Amino acid sequence: KDVAEIEDLHILSPYRGRRLVDILYTSCLNFIALNRQEVREATLHIKFWNHSSIKAALRNGFDAMQSQRDQEFPGFYCDLELVRRRLE
Repeated sequence: KDVAEIEDLHILSPYRGRRLVDILYTSCLNFIALNRQEVREATLHIKFWNHSSIKAALRNGFDAMQSQRDQEFPGFYCDLELVRRRLE
């Protein structure tokens, strides 16, 4: 499969606001790019209410996408936001 899923990145409260997630995203994406050349995209699933995580993902080059669940059930309030980034 040419898509990698990045899951369960958490920053403990005392360490938030230091942009540590930027280092985590960069490390994960570099690792994927170096070790899995066939992978062209990485995806994240973020709760719709988690504005700081969405902001961090956007800051790190991810783009907001409509989730499959939203497409299957129009009008259904989905609790996941799918974001992805093309790997280079």
